[in-house]
Amino acid sequence: MSGPHQMNFFKKDKKAKQDQKEKNIVVDHKSSNVFINNTLVLFDTIVNQQVMKPWSNKHFDVFTLILPNAVEVGSSTFYLFQQLKFIHAPKLRIVRERAFHFCTNLIRVNAPNLAEVETQGFSNCYCLQQIQTENIEQVGPSAFFYCESLKRFGSQKIAKINDQSFHYCS
Repeated sequence: MSGPHQMNFFKKDKKAKQDQKEKNIVVDHKSSNVFINNTLVLFDTIVNQQVMKPWSNKHFDVFTLILPNAVEVGSSTFYLFQQLKFIHAPKLRIVRERAFHFCTNLIRVNAPNLAEVETQGFSNCYCLQQIQTENIEQVGPSAFFYCESLKRFGSQKIAKINDQSFHYCS
């Protein structure tokens, strides 16, 4: 294709990219993961630092995290995501050590299948008020350390809990 039609095509493509940028939409075509208006959607079953590499520049822009397929979040994956407020992860079972460490504005975690929170998994999440706990079986040392807003935690399935797990909670 050559001539004015080709020029028009490139103008349209450039305009589409500009529109996406203005709407704050970023798509990782390799993984189909997407960032839209401060919401990061990751379709991986195991979310770790490697999965997060394409999103490293969004560190302070993520308010909502949606993990529809994740069963595990790896160590330090969302460390210092200080604007993160809400997590929806319906299949999540394991939160590795420091996975959400210092997510200081995190308010709510919707993860009904969560079974294990390792050392400092949610430590220093000062604003954390609500997390589904009915299926949690293991809580590691300092898992909820300094979660000052967390007022309630209950699980019929709890098998292992450390005495420092809830240090400095309400």
